[in-house]
Amino acid sequence: PRLRWSCSAHSWSPVVVNLLALVAVAYRSEGDRAARSIREWLPLALVPLLYVELRWVIAGTGRPHADAMVAAWDVDLFGADLFRALALRWHSLALSELLHLCYISYYAIVYVPPALLWLRGRHRAFATTAYATIVVYTICFISFVLRPVDGPRFLSGPLAAP
Repeated sequence: PRLRWSCSAHSWSPVVVNLLALVAVAYRSEGDRAARSIREWLPLALVPLLYVELRWVIAGTGRPHADAMVAAWDVDLFGADLFRALALRWHSLALSELLHLCYISYYAIVYVPPALLWLRGRHRAFATTAYATIVVYTICFISFVLRPVDGPRFLSGPLAAP
């Protein structure tokens, strides 16, 4: 299948156009502090939009999802479907809430350290951290396009909550 530009498939086009205009204004206003802030934060601000965009990029490439293959790795390595086995063995509301909290903390891990550096005026350290974060996201996003997976609960359905 031919790769299509994903924005044409949904309503993100106005968002993209506005963000490009924002970038253009920020780069033309070299001495402006607000423009500098926009330039510094824009790559990190775009990460959630790019993540959402992946579903259309993957659909445009026509690549099949590899969830069944990854689930088979669990069985080959551990002798069981870990998602189901562990969820049934450790059926605990406290553990479930703790794991959900850990999952949600991912967002804080991505944005709090750069924010602290930026607020403390450590712009060089902020730039290095933001750059490293964007490089890692780029590698992850490319990997996800090449080998898309949704996760075990989408392959076999969610288990009953504790």
